[in-house]
Amino acid sequence: MRTDRFTNALLVILAGGVWCLALTHGTDRVNAKVPAVPNVIRAHKFELINSKGGVDAILVPSSDITNAVYPGVMVCDAKGNPRVLLDVDKDAPGLDLFDAKGNPRAMLHVDKDGPVLALWDAKGKQRATLDVLKDGPGLELCDANGKQRATLDVLKDTPRLKLYDANGKPRAALFVVKDVPALTLSGANDKPGAWLVVDKDGPALALWDAMGNQRAGLRVLQDGPCLTLFDENGNIRGEFGVARTVDKATGAEKTTSPGTITLCDAKGNVLYQKP
Repeated sequence: MRTDRFTNALLVILAGGVWCLALTHGTDRVNAKVPAVPNVIRAHKFELINSKGGVDAILVPSSDITNAVYPGVMVCDAKGNPRVLLDVDKDAPGLDLFDAKGNPRAMLHVDKDGPVLALWDAKGKQRATLDVLKDGPGLELCDANGKQRATLDVLKDTPRLKLYDANGKPRAALFVVKDVPALTLSGANDKPGAWLVVDKDGPALALWDAMGNQRAGLRVLQDGPCLTLFDENGNIRGEFGVARTVDKATGAEKTTSPGTITLCDAKGNVLYQKP
């Protein structure tokens, strides 16, 4: 009997000890602290390693590669060549992309005036610029020498297309004002040479001389076509076709037929009109 009592007591003690051990071990697990995560990681360079152990990209401060004095990061390729630059110049964030030779090929910046996207060719010439400024969106295209050759913009409700010569002078412009399209052609002296428009009265063509004076005009009115010739002072000297003339003596207005020829003096007096 004593043996049974002793055995039972021993079993009870052992069972209690196992339970306490289990409880203590569980409590330690609950109270175990997760390793602290650092709030700041500081390093001069980060390397992105692929599954084969090779370097896919390198992340370094932009000031280590460029002379930039503003904050930014540079992403380099496996050879250490700069390929992507992300920076903030004052209050203007920017994203620059470089080719394998380190030449800038694309830049996207956003400053106080609006976003600007610029594109370069392989020779380092800026060839295209796209922006959206306060006056409206605009596109600029340059030739291989970096000179502006074409622009497309929208000012308020007026779309415009301009073409420039090799010297950067505007030579042609196409625009639409409200519902009226117009085309202008200019000479090398920046003087207008030709003007074509289609308004509510019909199509019209105007021609200027080298001094910028209109010398000829062709219109197609509702009553028919009319060719008008001007002298160097802008006075009408001849009209062929439909024209509206005023008799200075009576003040009566007269509309001629499409086959009428009208010749005037320098003061606008009709010298000849047939039929």
